[in-house]
Amino acid sequence: MNEGQILNIAQSLFFEKGYEETSLDDIAAEAKVDSNQLKERYSTKADLLLDVLSEDFIDELEEQDNQLTEKDLDRKPAEIVYDYLYKRLHPYLQLSKAMYRDLTSLALRAYESDPEQLKKFVGLDFMLVDELIGFLNQMKEMGVLSADFDSNEAAEIIYSVLAFEFVVFLSQGERSVEDCMAGVQRKVRFLF
Repeated sequence: MNEGQILNIAQSLFFEKGYEETSLDDIAAEAKVDSNQLKERYSTKADLLLDVLSEDFIDELEEQDNQLTEKDLDRKPAEIVYDYLYKRLHPYLQLSKAMYRDLTSLALRAYESDPEQLKKFVGLDFMLVDELIGFLNQMKEMGVLSADFDSNEAAEIIYSVLAFEFVVFLSQGERSVEDCMAGVQRKVRFLF
């Protein structure tokens, strides 16, 4: 079985059962591979989860067409940016709050015990910010944003908005993903 298939199976199990409830042995059994071989490739379950998330993030980028069209020139910048964010994050909006809590817990544990894992987690965030900078620069090139618009600063602020709404989502039991994205939309409108 190839690595892509293992990552797909791991993703399914993590998202269905949750991170804490899924073991490397579960993944090996489902993938019909030797558990020891899987453990040689991934020394920890967290390493495997990070590869799942990284692969998924990159695959989504390759599959999506984030090019602006002539139709977009008539739209407000806030609408364009929000639609981009929603489309880019949509696959992750399907995860349960429990899975998000597992991921957050894993990131915090990595902060305390494994700086290399933390770098991988943060690397995903930097990929999103870099991708957003590119998209905002494309909006500048098409004349949707002014030539002096600072795409780098804007991308970091938008990322901060996403992080804030995510923390509120996790900390308030009644808050839904839809509430979270509505908060993102309001703040993006305010920024633009």
